[in-house]
Amino acid sequence: QSKSSIQIPLNLWQPEAFHLNNYENQFAHGVFYGIMVIMVFYNFFLFISIRDRTNIYYIITLIFGTNVIAFFQGYGYYYVYPEQPYWGDFFAAFSGPLFIMASVWLTRSFLLLRVFSHTLDRILVAVALVSLLAGAVRFLWGGPFTYTSLHLLTVLDFVLILVSAIYCFNKKFRPARYFLLAWGSILLVGVLFSLRNMGVIQGSWFANNGLYFGGIMQTLLISFALGD
Repeated sequence: QSKSSIQIPLNLWQPEAFHLNNYENQFAHGVFYGIMVIMVFYNFFLFISIRDRTNIYYIITLIFGTNVIAFFQGYGYYYVYPEQPYWGDFFAAFSGPLFIMASVWLTRSFLLLRVFSHTLDRILVAVALVSLLAGAVRFLWGGPFTYTSLHLLTVLDFVLILVSAIYCFNKKFRPARYFLLAWGSILLVGVLFSLRNMGVIQGSWFANNGLYFGGIMQTLLISFALGD
């Protein structure tokens, strides 16, 4: 029984094959989290060098985005709070909204969105505030905001950031090209991941693991964008 979705893959394994597959999965996941940690430190040292606050927003987005994946894959519970399972409710309610908030502030800073489109800027801020409110209401009272609502807000965040990047790119803001590619790469896998958790589509290898590939591509492309 769960307040959110439950993924139960019905696969039968021979013991040796199961352990081999588990070993390979753990190695692949370790590579992903290693890349995320390296990029956090890289951008922190970059911030010390150039003092661009966009790097700080990017670091925060990386941390919160990695936390979302770690939560849904069970690593947060396994490594961070195995003796306090009630923390699961907190992370279930706030992991998504905190990532939305960080990604919105990163987008506003990187794309100079207040300069190019005051309307898109205000809409993104509103989505971030609503998501934090939804997370707080979900955590404290349950109420009208379900976990489906949080997934829908995440999808809306992805789409609005993509629209903002397209708009700024059309306004001849050259750095928006990498930013556009970065959010385009994460949009597809993010939508599939949310649809899976809402029960709209069945789990598949790509839907279950796509965030790893999308996260790495987004991380690399936004790093190129910051350098550009």
